[in-house]
Amino acid sequence: MTDYVLILHGALTSTTTMPAAIVFMSVISIATSLYTIKKQYVMLHDMVSAHSIVRVSVCRASNDIEEALSTDLVPGDVMVIPSNGTIMPCDAVLVSGTCIVNESMLTGESVPVTKTNLPNPGEGDKEGDGAYSMEEHKRHTLFCGTHVIQTRFYSGELVKAVVVRTGFSTAKGQLVHSILYPKPTDFKLYRDAYLFLLCLVAIAGIGFVYSIVLSIMNNVPAKTIIIESLDIITITVPPALPAAMTAGITGTLTEDGLDLWGVQRVEKGTFHLSEENAYKDTLVKSQFVACMATCHSLTNIDGKLSGDPLDLKMFEATGWILEEATEEETSLHNRIMPTVVRPPKAADAP
Repeated sequence: MTDYVLILHGALTSTTTMPAAIVFMSVISIATSLYTIKKQYVMLHDMVSAHSIVRVSVCRASNDIEEALSTDLVPGDVMVIPSNGTIMPCDAVLVSGTCIVNESMLTGESVPVTKTNLPNPGEGDKEGDGAYSMEEHKRHTLFCGTHVIQTRFYSGELVKAVVVRTGFSTAKGQLVHSILYPKPTDFKLYRDAYLFLLCLVAIAGIGFVYSIVLSIMNNVPAKTIIIESLDIITITVPPALPAAMTAGITGTLTEDGLDLWGVQRVEKGTFHLSEENAYKDTLVKSQFVACMATCHSLTNIDGKLSGDPLDLKMFEATGWILEEATEEETSLHNRIMPTVVRPPKAADAP
């Protein structure tokens, strides 16, 4: 049995199958890595260049509107946001009107958000309280790279925003900078992998020294000593170790979308029985359903309700109707027109 194992081992090591397989896997691994890195750099370059150079309208000191390239914008410029939307070339704070913005490029969330104009500081505020802050005034800031879907103005006033950051100082610029020049990472997995390889190298070193000493004592030729000793290292620390296959199961146990299970009110410290439909006659005019229909940030985009999926599902379950002022109506008023929600028409009937 021992002789059979030795003969089989010699047959395997004497052929070129194993070295050829190792070389093939190494070449494929290197080529795949280079292709992936090159593709990522090209995609990053295209993404940055596509959104960086656009024509924008800038409001000058004499209230004249001039066309300029986004590359010429500097902090302090007042840009006009078109009503049909645009891709923001810089970070700007909204000073008039409102905007509906898709920030999926930065946050990954595909739900549009509503940006309102920066409020004027109150008379009782301290000197530092009224200063603009990027963190505190996110709801009033249009970030670079985000898509302005729709704008709303009042009394014929243009939707304006003041440029606060450009280039790598913007939120998008910082994101691109972190991709191009990432901070060094120290994962526990890498540390454990290096420790594992170090243990393998230590074992291979012991076997390497033992094989050399034993071969010299038996007067084995130098060429055979070198081949057999290196063979120990190759077996202990396999060159094909980087060739790994991974599989992800993200999304296999979950599904998209939400459903309203029911409504369970609490009145006077007591839980009522759960009810499946929130648009029943007994609930439509209750304070609980009124809160469900009004406490949200939904808005109409091209005649379709849009906003947070939880808010959207909750509002649809009430059956109420959301009415927003049209552009013709807002252009006739100096103040912001409120958004009105009404109960279902069937509930209004006696």
